Amino acid sequence: MALLSRPTTDGQSSFNKYIANNSSWQDLELVIENNLEATFYTLNKQSSHGVLSAGDSLTLASNRQETIGRLAVAKVTNRGRTGYVALNRIRKPTRTNVLAAETAAMQQLNQRIAEIVREIGPITINTPTGSIQDCVGVVNVTDKVNGREAKADFAIVNSKGDKVLYISHKKAGGAKAYQQYGGLSSKAGSLADPRLILDDDEVQGFLGEVAERIVDDRLTNPVYKLVSGGTLMMRSIYGPNYGSAFGIDNVHVIGQANAVLTRQTESTYSFSFSEHTRWNGNAIHSNDLDEYRPVLGATYRAGRGFEYDSTRYSGARVAIYPLDFIQNRSNVEVLE
Repeated sequence: MALLSRPTTDGQSSFNKYIANNSSWQDLELVIENNLEATFYTLNKQSSHGVLSAGDSLTLASNRQETIGRLAVAKVTNRGRTGYVALNRIRKPTRTNVLAAETAAMQQLNQRIAEIVREIGPITINTPTGSIQDCVGVVNVTDKVNGREAKADFAIVNSKGDKVLYISHKKAGGAKAYQQYGGLSSKAGSLADPRLILDDDEVQGFLGEVAERIVDDRLTNPVYKLVSGGTLMMRSIYGPNYGSAFGIDNVHVIGQANAVLTRQTESTYSFSFSEHTRWNGNAIHSNDLDEYRPVLGATYRAGRGFEYDSTRYSGARVAIYPLDFIQNRSNVEVLE
């Protein structure tokens, strides 16, 4: 079992590697390991909230390892309750799995293109956004924009090494596995306008309603609201530079699971993903309750917060999520 209590293959503490020394620890999603149950201790470490089952989700309330007696524990939140769970019941962070899936998908696509190129030379990939010629391989995108990760995860390149098809990749597992489309911070916008997303009227209206539900630095219950603005939808799905030239913050496609190249003629191929594919310009309309439909969402998260009306509010994580990620949470409230 890949438990958080066990050392990594190079002998490091898994907790230190994935959490204590990780500047993005607050974004990690944890779960109780398969075939295990876990006592969910209260904050006084004397009693418990009850027992958590295999697969139950957790978010971190601290990046410090603590103990209850001799038992190493992490401070976590589950369904609005905060307490402690033993490290020997927690699977290593999902974010690591997401990166592994992303790397595997990129390598698989690069290998497939390389095999074709060795046989017939560079190929043309036909997409709903246009035909892209001279495709020869795939490279990782590691650029940062305003200190955050760019929308693109990897890109197809031509024989000159130029990036010609930008891809945002999501791990397999349905809309819930998407985690989020994008954040709502003052850095979520474009390089030219970092507050582009945050200052959107629809976002500001939602944050105002969330602020009313913060009591003693804690969101009282999860809430979400369907995104209705087409431009906001597009920017959340494809990147804040939507409407401009394709690039690291305006991707051609967002795809889930494995990339699929399908031969059309000897040197032309169509391109899709095995689980879900959405091409730039394809919005989810306001009357569409598809599980991937973008929604503005807020969940309780200790130590997280947001800015609204020149005030900082704590106790909530806000973002644009797929509908299925949040709609079935306990006591969730749908805002009109």
